[in-house]
Formats: sequence, structure tokens, C-alpha cells
Amino acid sequence: MPSLKSQRHHWWPEAVSQFWVAPEDGLTGWIRPNGIVKRLPPKNLGGISNGHAVKYSKDPHDSTGVDASFEAEFAQADSAFPTMIKWLNSLEFQSLESRHGTECFTPINSNDAEVALLLECLVSLVVRSPMTRAASVRFCEARRGPLPARERNALISMNLWHLQRRFVDGLGVSGKFVVIFSPSREFIFGDGFFSNFQPVNLPELPKMLVPITPRIAVLYVRPFRYRTEPRLSTLSVDAEHADALNLAVHVYAKENIFFRQEQPNLSPYFSGSSHLTFCNSANPVDRLIELIPGCSV
Repeated sequence: MPSLKSQRHHWWPEAVSQFWVAPEDGLTGWIRPNGIVKRLPPKNLGGISNGHAVKYSKDPHDSTGVDASFEAEFAQADSAFPTMIKWLNSLEFQSLESRHGTECFTPINSNDAEVALLLECLVSLVVRSPMTRAASVRFCEARRGPLPARERNALISMNLWHLQRRFVDGLGVSGKFVVIFSPSREFIFGDGFFSNFQPVNLPELPKMLVPITPRIAVLYVRPFRYRTEPRLSTLSVDAEHADALNLAVHVYAKENIFFRQEQPNLSPYFSGSSHLTFCNSANPVDRLIELIPGCSV
């Protein structure tokens, strides 16, 4: 019986990584925890062999007949990313001058279709992230120790299968969104970023900060209590605040941080080569969530 065709799947889809190309060299920066930096075409970054395939046999040359791929789960997001990013770039952002607290946020009219598509894209980056992949086998590895690579990959895929639809359907079009624009400091992306989604069910208070382009990141939260409007706001941040939000990537990433032109200074959190989390609520993302108009966490 023929085996499932081997494929290279991307946890950082090319539909997004293409926006991280520097105009000078047409490449994207890649930095590792040991400080080694390379510049590569974005299509060479964020890939994993058969990352979205479920293969049950312990023999790599054998097929069980029920092997399957769930790459199609992300097709809607991947096809929508260019349009969605164009829409985000078209939104109104107030200048940084003479604004304080909630006055920094600009309310934006949005319809259900736009919000649903935005969530589809955001969730897809969370679900495919190596951070989520690692979390999906953490319980098993804590009790059994290191797993053989093929068994580990199969377990990851089985746990991630259908997670995209489960999360997206569970969120609907609810929650609060902030599209963050950084004119003076580039955002960075990594194999982990701020999110409390776990590969089981939605958290009671779902939240994520997802870098989309070097100038745009999207913050999402569904508080316990909140005013439904404005559902979406925009916010411009200065270099200091952008650096504070980039810290979340240093904390949550493990092996890979990507950048366009502005190479980040490595934080000790990232140098430890481990997916970490903020240990308390006193972190820059939660502090920003507390400022969102109509948000009560």
C-alpha cells in the first residue's frame, strides 16, 4: 500500500513570511539562541517535514492505510493572509503625540466577516506554532521521558488535528482586537509568541499577541466581561513600547527568532532555548490588555 506522500509544511506560512523580506537583500533575518545569525529567503524558514501529517506506523517506509494530512485545515487562512494584511495596513492609526491611556486607541468599524477572517488567520499561527506542538506532548513526555521521533510526531499531529476548527468555532466573532502599528521599531516573529492557548480546549480567558508584519501586530483577548463595542481598535506605539511587546517573543520562543532589518539584541530568556511563559500578570501584554477600551479582565 503506497504511503502518504512526504511534504514540507510551514508553521510560518509563506503568505506571511513574504512580508518580512528586507528590500536591500531580498532576505529575512534568522537568529538562534546561541547568537548565530543567517539571512535566508523566507520560504526556507518555518518549515517542518510532514508537520501536518498523521502517520501511525513506526516504520517510516510503511503505511497503515489511515494515514492522513490536515494541511487543508489552514488553507482558508493561507489564502486570506494577503488580503487580511492589506486590510490591516489600510486601517486608521492616530499619531503618537499628545495621547494618554485609552485615548491612544482609535475605534474601527468592522463587520463579522472581517473579524472572522482575522481570527482564522491569527489562530492558524497559534495552532501550527512549535510552541503549541511542544505543548501537545508535554504531558506525555513528563511521564514517559523523551519519545522516539516518529512516535512523538504522530502524537503531536493527532493532538493538533481539528484544533484549528475547534478554536475558531469556539471564539466565533467575539472578543476585543487591537491592531498595533509600530512606525519606529520593527516587530519580530518566533517559534513561540504570547498566547495562552493549549492544545486541548479554549482557555477561559483566551488571549494572544501575534506579530503579522514587521510593522503590524494584533492583540486579541476575550475577557470575562467587556463592552462589545468597539470590537476592534488600532494603536500606534513608540520604540520603547514595541521593544516591551517584542520581549514576549523572546520569552515564548525557543529556537528561532525572525526579523526583517533590525536585528534584536538577544534576551537571556531566549538564550536559554526553552518555551517560557510570563510567570505573573505583571507583563507588558497584560498591562496593555487592561487599557483596551471596554475591556474588564
